[in-house]
Formats: sequence, C-alpha cells, structure tokens
Amino acid sequence: MIPDLTAPEPPTLRVAHLVGDENWGGVTRSLAFLSKAPALARHARHSIVPVRPGTSQMPEIEADC
Repeated sequence: MIPDLTAPEPPTLRVAHLVGDENWGGVTRSLAFLSKAPALARHARHSIVPVRPGTSQMPEIEADC
C-alpha cells in the first residue's frame, strides 16, 4: 500500500497559553486567533488556559510548552 502523502499529519505539539486576564483585549484576541488559525493548527494544538491571578493553584495542563 502506498501512503497518502497529501494527507496532513496531525499536530503532535501541544501548546498551552496561560491567561490571567480574560478581558477581550489584544492579547486575548491574538490567542484566540492562534488557537484557531488553520496554518498554525498544522503544527501544534493551541489551547487557552485561564489562570486566576493571585491563586496558588495551577490548573492541570496537558501540554508540551
């Protein structure tokens, strides 16, 4: 069987963006773009993880960077 070289490989890199301010500002808009951009999705799975400022507990994150 000949492999289909036109099929994209699923991204293996998992990137978590930690956000302490979820207001709809420039950083939040940029991260929303990063998490949904098809060109970037070919290379990594981006997720936005809200983090409460001042908390000592971090959410459990499954990411490579």
